[in-house]
Amino acid sequence: MLIDLIQRGGLLMYPIVICSALTVAITIERYIRLAKASTPVDSLLERLKPLIKSGKYAESAKECKAERGVVARILAAGLSKGDSPREREKTMAARAAAEMHHLGAFVEGLSTIATVSTMLGLLGTVTGMIRAFMQIEKLGGQVNAGVLAGGIWEALLTTAAGLSVAIPAFLCYRWISGMLDRTAEQINISAARVIDWMPDEEKAGA
Repeated sequence: MLIDLIQRGGLLMYPIVICSALTVAITIERYIRLAKASTPVDSLLERLKPLIKSGKYAESAKECKAERGVVARILAAGLSKGDSPREREKTMAARAAAEMHHLGAFVEGLSTIATVSTMLGLLGTVTGMIRAFMQIEKLGGQVNAGVLAGGIWEALLTTAAGLSVAIPAFLCYRWISGMLDRTAEQINISAARVIDWMPDEEKAGA
């Protein structure tokens, strides 16, 4: 049934099907990567607070390295390098930018797929109607529903298929983008707390 619908929809159905497969692949891959990148932030910060306030940065970095996730890696980078809070903050900011760039790879592709799928569906509508009117011209203006059916099928199927891919692609884009935003918020809050917990004398000399 599905193969028959794809064939009836014409050539533009094939790029729409490819867009559908890409949406599924990108969504699953990014979700798994973001899930693996998550860090139990509250428990980690609870362990770090007394160590950082005591200036025990090596032990703090060790705690971070023993934990999984992107927040832990960023904090570990900042606690391992730099002699002042400002230098540590710069290190964490640079590492955070690199990590978020890595996590956000291909996500914009979902937005692009949503747009392209819609446009492919509309293009299919136009080409289908062109076929229908070409048949009318060949018949000398005498409308034959059986002859026109192919063009009408193409017009309706590509539109429906394009929207059926575009809507889930856009929803997946918003969902994954929301996960990225929450991760970025965790990074910012965690880094700010770590800097705030550093001994006052270090901040004064920064």
